Amino acid sequence: MVEVVVRYKKSSVRLDSTRVNAFNGYEFISHAHTDHLTKARERKRVICTEETSLLAAVRGVEIKAVPPPEGFDVLSTGHMLGSAGLSIDGLFFYTGDIKLETYFFETPAIPRVECLLMESTYGSPEFLFPKPFEVLSQALDDIKYFLRREMPCVLMGYSLGKAQHLQIYFDERIECDKYTTQEIDVYNDIYRLFGYGITKKRLITGTPAHALNKRPWILYYPLRGSDDIFLKYLKKRYGAVLIAFTGWATKSEFAFGAGFDLTYPLSDHADFEELCEIVKRADPEKVLVLKGNARGLINELKRQGYSVRKVIDGNTVIDF
Repeated sequence: MVEVVVRYKKSSVRLDSTRVNAFNGYEFISHAHTDHLTKARERKRVICTEETSLLAAVRGVEIKAVPPPEGFDVLSTGHMLGSAGLSIDGLFFYTGDIKLETYFFETPAIPRVECLLMESTYGSPEFLFPKPFEVLSQALDDIKYFLRREMPCVLMGYSLGKAQHLQIYFDERIECDKYTTQEIDVYNDIYRLFGYGITKKRLITGTPAHALNKRPWILYYPLRGSDDIFLKYLKKRYGAVLIAFTGWATKSEFAFGAGFDLTYPLSDHADFEELCEIVKRADPEKVLVLKGNARGLINELKRQGYSVRKVIDGNTVIDF
């Protein structure tokens, strides 16, 4: 498990740690996905956005958010509602999960710094994504094709983030009955608080089976494999088309192995070229890489002349 602490002047900030051990400094939470969130941070000094604190509360994590200490700043990263990175003016920038080619958020401003600490979820050259709105437009045409033939569609993405982004795009462009799950709906409410146009929907649980006989319809559903019992039921009884949206769809074996009918390469993470562009904009003396298959990214950045290494398991302290 990786733990990174950045120290500047008299302040220490631990970055997206999921450890439960005691820490006397500040905690920074970049966003509310579970791989960046732990209940161990309850009642501690946490730096995060208002959106992240509300989404965390839905996930059962009560956060007492505080302003960042002197010299630190929180910058939007375009990954999802409330996602942010942490910077120290001219010295350091931690990206958290980041996306340059955003489709509903402002394009992140990348500061020029001496040291860049960045994610590399898709840090292999094979991960090159089309522009998000091109993917969504193609998916819209395909979904309308099925709906015209009274074939219901199950649109799948991660329950927090991707599922809301799909609704923002498709809700106003498709006329039919729409359903979702409680797991997704609780986060829809937070997105609505901040002005995102997600329409109210009926929950699929508790909906009588005969109501689904009125076709076509759309169901927004968490990203799960076709071995999910409920998905099997929808496909067998109603002929539902299973459609997944994920960056892993660039791998042909993903769709085949998971048993989806259609997959679209739509990601809320930066692809390989975006990761390289982030480094170019930051123009750092040193690059530290977190997560993912980073070998290809590291090799490319070294070829471009950057000093770069991957942060491995254990404690890393960055001093300024």
